[in-house]
Amino acid sequence: SGMEDEPTANEQLAQAKEALTELNLERSEIMVLSLGRSVIAWSYLERAVEHSLGILLTAHGVPFAESEIISTNVSLRDRVPLIATLAHRKFASAPWFDELIDLTNLASNELRNRRNRIVHDAWADDTGRLSRRSSSKPKLIRPQSRKYDLQIPGFEPVEFDSISSFITDCLAAANKLCKLNTKMVETAEKAQR
Repeated sequence: SGMEDEPTANEQLAQAKEALTELNLERSEIMVLSLGRSVIAWSYLERAVEHSLGILLTAHGVPFAESEIISTNVSLRDRVPLIATLAHRKFASAPWFDELIDLTNLASNELRNRRNRIVHDAWADDTGRLSRRSSSKPKLIRPQSRKYDLQIPGFEPVEFDSISSFITDCLAAANKLCKLNTKMVETAEKAQR
């Protein structure tokens, strides 16, 4: 079987330690900049979602200062159902309602998962053109009814295009959400007149 060829847990740990000690940030400038840009792009999107919740709270009569306190202290995953519920109660017939729900769901699900892989995976320099990141969490395996062994995932090549597309997707969603936030404010102001 192929299990004999796999490195042991100790060998995998030694490989990970070697990758960390050999990481050359000067040679890895493109990788480091791409990872930094992805964090910045995510922050724009997260702030746009936060603004959506703040606007909706204000539209429901919560004073601005309190809406900021609430919207900044709620996780992204918890903001999305609040946004959906508050938007539905006040703006369900608005032409932009469905897009608001779709964008906040995109942020909370697909983009948040992609962000987590970028931020929480281990990165190492391979060639200066490609990065490698750990593919999954360590797990216990029992090959062919033998004793349990710890399998630590290795590094897999990752194209910079996947990071670039994440950045593009976050910025596009943030820009669309900012436009919807403006429409939400305009709709709320018209309703108050």
